Amino acid sequence: MAANQKAIKTQITALRDSVSGVSTDEELTKMMQFQYGWQASARMITVVDEMLDVIINRMGV
Repeated sequence: MAANQKAIKTQITALRDSVSGVSTDEELTKMMQFQYGWQASARMITVVDEMLDVIINRMGV
C-alpha cells in the first residue's frame, strides 16, 4: 500500500511539473520573435535617418 502511494505521489508530481515547467522550445521561439522585431525596428530607424539626412543635407544643394 505504501509503495503504491509513493508511486502515485511520484507520478502526480511529475505531471504537475510537466504542466508548470518552462518549455525551452517555447522560450526560444519567443526570443527569436523579439529579436526579429528589434531588427525590423532598427532597419526602420536607419531608413528614417537616411531619409532625413537626404532631406536636410542634400536637398538644399
